[in-house]
Amino acid sequence: MDSEELEVRSLPAPATEGACRNVSGGALQRTARFFRGGASAIKSLLHGLGPGKRGAGVSPPGLNQDSLRDTSLRLDPACIKICSATEFSYSYYRGVVHPGDWDLSKKRFDRLDVFHAFKTVCKERARPWQETSFYKTTVAAIESGQELWGCRNKDDFDARCGALTRLFETIELDGYKSQRELVSQGDGEVSVAIGRNGEFLFSDGAHRLCIAKLLGLSEIPVVVTVRHPEWVQFKEQLAHYARSQPSGALSQPLTHPDLASIPADQESSGQVEAIVSRLGLTSGRVLDLGGNLGLFCHRLEELGLDCVAFEGDEQAARILSKLRDAEKKRFVVRQSSFLSDDDDIMRQEYDLVLAMKSLRPLLHEGAQLDSLTSFLGRLNARRVALEARAADQDPLASEGNASSSDELVALVMREVGLSRVECLLEGEKGGRLLLLS
Repeated sequence: MDSEELEVRSLPAPATEGACRNVSGGALQRTARFFRGGASAIKSLLHGLGPGKRGAGVSPPGLNQDSLRDTSLRLDPACIKICSATEFSYSYYRGVVHPGDWDLSKKRFDRLDVFHAFKTVCKERARPWQETSFYKTTVAAIESGQELWGCRNKDDFDARCGALTRLFETIELDGYKSQRELVSQGDGEVSVAIGRNGEFLFSDGAHRLCIAKLLGLSEIPVVVTVRHPEWVQFKEQLAHYARSQPSGALSQPLTHPDLASIPADQESSGQVEAIVSRLGLTSGRVLDLGGNLGLFCHRLEELGLDCVAFEGDEQAARILSKLRDAEKKRFVVRQSSFLSDDDDIMRQEYDLVLAMKSLRPLLHEGAQLDSLTSFLGRLNARRVALEARAADQDPLASEGNASSSDELVALVMREVGLSRVECLLEGEKGGRLLLLS
């Protein structure tokens, strides 16, 4: 079955439409539904819903089944910005491929009543729980006869709010522990849904996510409830692209946490970290002459640099753009050869040009060499990073001649006007990462 014919499975009921209009309101609807269904217990928002019928993910042939079954990820809480239009409980949905427009919500998590309550009470210490909208809405529901999170009256809920304050303080002092570390099960983690473009949408576990965001934690464990079929199809395309490579793996690791299971060569990870460590840049312009899958642009943009990536291969450029959009990055993708481009992008001054593997094949191609020489003569760069190989490991070097890498270094330094060569990294496969400046 082709990925376009992907079968998806829509599970019934236990998802709350519009749940993120107000977390307390969504919780009330969810609670009522559980009581009508005869559920024996209700867990708090902090720990998600109680045990129930579990959803099974359905994946297309060829995609590593573990990539859908393994629903545990680690995320920066800051990347969970929007709420899913449908609230999926991890007790019911675990890695399910779920169609629909649930991922088109615009409701921001940081505008929910529960987030403002945590911010005001625990972070700013500006007022007590009793003065927040979240508290008032919840107490009104309890006093109307509903039992919420084990609270049957106002005093019960006051005690619960006190417990939430203590949890905030405990995590602030001792760090964030996963539910597996606390209770040997994963049912109470923050849960997310993954939309058609790879975005992470809040699904359940509001209290823990509030705390993680307000404390500025860099990473927390989360679990995946559902994935949109268009995102699963993209995962399958990437897996197929990896299998089609001679090595059976992608040439660069993918930065999106949900794509980590796709095989990839890790060499470029060491290269980008060597560049980051050596230069220490936090602003400036970067030109990547062979964007590939975007590892360098993703990493350098995180540090504050503005990046432009050229990628001549049409399929690779489409993948690069999709990966950029999935992680809400801003770098520019140009689907063309850098040799044929002569617009304002090429006339900018660049703090760093990444030439890695993109220049060396052009050295012995006649007209291409002339174009390369002309391009380098117009390039305004303070530094150029490229990969070099010794003559005995260089398939492009003529027998008895110097390495084509040596020729390339000389050409770049002459045409760009650079004078210094520095080796940043000795690769395991015989390559060296050079920085020309």
